[in-house]
Amino acid sequence: TAAAPYTSMESNNNFFFRLKYTATNPSTVSFDANGGTGSMAPAIDQYGPYELPVCSFTAPQGKQVKAWAIGSLEGEQKASGEQMTITDDIVIYAIWKDIPVATGITASYNGTILAGTKLAINQLTVKLQYSDSSEMPCAGLCTYWYDGTQIQDPINYVFGEELIGNLTITVKYQGFETTFDVQVV
Repeated sequence: TAAAPYTSMESNNNFFFRLKYTATNPSTVSFDANGGTGSMAPAIDQYGPYELPVCSFTAPQGKQVKAWAIGSLEGEQKASGEQMTITDDIVIYAIWKDIPVATGITASYNGTILAGTKLAINQLTVKLQYSDSSEMPCAGLCTYWYDGTQIQDPINYVFGEELIGNLTITVKYQGFETTFDVQVV
């Protein structure tokens, strides 16, 4: 265990020297997979500031890395790259969380389309919704349908004059679907 800084004064022919040093106990930082698989080499001869590494354990099925727990499974949680202070041997535990799964999809189009032109991509919003309340743009993961026919390239699809009027476009992703309306003028 590390000792507190030690200060001494010594004299040598009327000169005084003040020596200050900190005794250290080089320590080992070990990593526990906490249900994950694989191994991480311990960090040996550590003392003082220490940056937590990226977790290289393989997560249990359906899980992903959440954080590191310091000293015990219930210990303070820190992210990879965060600093901590090493003063003695310690075990750092991988903490896992569920991988979010898609729970739905939303879509909207804000504007009209001139016959003979394409969708204005900056007017289209399509987002996947996840179990952790996050959202992600669909960005090529979804399929688009009009009147029962898949639109193969929705970004470059030209809405011809035969489509003038209010159209309903269906968006699908892994069993989820929603619709949005566009007006072709």
